[in-house]
Amino acid sequence: MTILLGTDFSQGAEAALRGAAAWAKSTHQDVVCVHAVDVPDLAWAAAAEAPMAIGQWYETQREHAQVRLALMAQQIQRDGVLARTEVLSGHPDVQVAERAKALAVSSIVVAATGHRGMAAWRLGSTADRIAQKSEVPVLVVRDPEPLEQWAEGEPLRMMVALEDDEASDAALHLALQMRRSASVELVLAHVWWPPEHGEGAGLGVTSDIKLRAAIEAKVEAGLRTRLSAMGLTDEDYTLRLVPGFGKPAEHLSQLATENKVGVLLLGSHRRKGLARLWHGSVSRDALVACSTNAMVVPH
Repeated sequence: MTILLGTDFSQGAEAALRGAAAWAKSTHQDVVCVHAVDVPDLAWAAAAEAPMAIGQWYETQREHAQVRLALMAQQIQRDGVLARTEVLSGHPDVQVAERAKALAVSSIVVAATGHRGMAAWRLGSTADRIAQKSEVPVLVVRDPEPLEQWAEGEPLRMMVALEDDEASDAALHLALQMRRSASVELVLAHVWWPPEHGEGAGLGVTSDIKLRAAIEAKVEAGLRTRLSAMGLTDEDYTLRLVPGFGKPAEHLSQLATENKVGVLLLGSHRRKGLARLWHGSVSRDALVACSTNAMVVPH
């Protein structure tokens, strides 16, 4: 299997490079390093008056990209991982997602920061659009150190955002798959909504500590029953529940920090043509909010 490392040669590129190399080493995969050369709209306008100039600019950009990608591949190969390079042409988000599909890669790795240290996960950014379009999991690297420690044989703590839907199940199944190939400590996190569960239990909306504890115990029992049906025992995972007043993404981010998680896995529904659902989703919000590495797993 192959991992696709998408790079824009920005400040975050080194972290993504190290993360991709470590992920590939831990899961026994190779890496293809890609960069898309996109001709800006202003350049196309100028090309009408000076077509030779834009052609020379484009070829220069491709040559520079090939050199930089070759250096990245050499660094990955020093870790004993096979690596190759490709220079793509066109909009980066479109080209990376399409190339990932054509190569049937297992995942895409990108940096969490772009040029000048700007957060890559702002609305409408290239990284944001890649995660929205991709048909394979997208790993966003903020801190490669936990991944590198995993590659050296230490356990990697993975946290799955657990919900009652198929997207969440897809993220959980991926974590279980990772655990079969390397040492993984599994943390399952569920943010529950007190008003919803209180009313469902016939207890209404309550601030009573004992009643809320009873509601949470019922929620936990339901989750453990569901996990047991999937073949998991209580010893296979650590379950973390938190009552979710406010944005669930903020609670997930806090749980990931408190539990010293190396990678947060987030299930995501892919509904073509309904980008607004992605922009308002818990998965996207968590990608923005969390301070650790995160992977969005499409369903």
